[in-house]
Amino acid sequence: MKQFMLPADCPSRLVLEGNDFHYLHHVRRLKEGDSFAGIDPAGNRYHITIERVAGESLAAAVLPAGPILTELPELQLFQCVPKGGKFDDVVRMATEAGAASITPVLSDRTIVRIGGDDAEKKRRRWQRVLQEAVQQSGAPRVPRLGTPIALKELLQQPDLPEVMLFFHQAPLAPVPLHQYCSGSPRAIGLCIGPEGGFSPGEVQAMQAARWSPGYLGPWVLRTEHAGMYALAAVQTILLERAYWNLKNEAQTPPLQH
Repeated sequence: MKQFMLPADCPSRLVLEGNDFHYLHHVRRLKEGDSFAGIDPAGNRYHITIERVAGESLAAAVLPAGPILTELPELQLFQCVPKGGKFDDVVRMATEAGAASITPVLSDRTIVRIGGDDAEKKRRRWQRVLQEAVQQSGAPRVPRLGTPIALKELLQQPDLPEVMLFFHQAPLAPVPLHQYCSGSPRAIGLCIGPEGGFSPGEVQAMQAARWSPGYLGPWVLRTEHAGMYALAAVQTILLERAYWNLKNEAQTPPLQH
């Protein structure tokens, strides 16, 4: 575990029992005086020190260690839900890659249908997977987990990122990812299709909504891997943005993240 997931509005003193106590005390063998890192849902960092171990619980002091320093745009993943439990992998890998939000999307070719009690059960499981990924990977932020939404409804949302990319198996436009990521967008949305890809009608609708087609090369990627691939590609481009114009400008330091 790289960091411990704290609740929102975490108090300055914390008592841990049950699975948390077992993991910290019996698995990691932490004792009185030992410290470990923490993070809350807003991405604020904390320094946690165990003050007392008694029976099957421990008491710890929680001190702020500062917020995340970042100058990078938010990367918001909109992923069509794959078959089986593969969306668990999407949530895990996207969290590790630093996604700011993860939203399950239902498209024309999405086989999975989510509704009723099943929707709440899936959401609880995905939230648990997300929390475990934050703790194990030391992810720089805690992603927001969106409510499942149909692609047709997503296209009509007024609060989408100013740059929206959808990734297609064919190069639909001769524009590199670098160009889409230029300027100073506050957020970039990445939309990944299901098994079988987006339907022709969906491609037309996304282009009509001024979403831009991204292309990751001729390789055939599983849908549950494509989101991680796209996040990593865009993240790398953004991290290296300070060096794009080295031929014409003095070298500038890399962005903090």
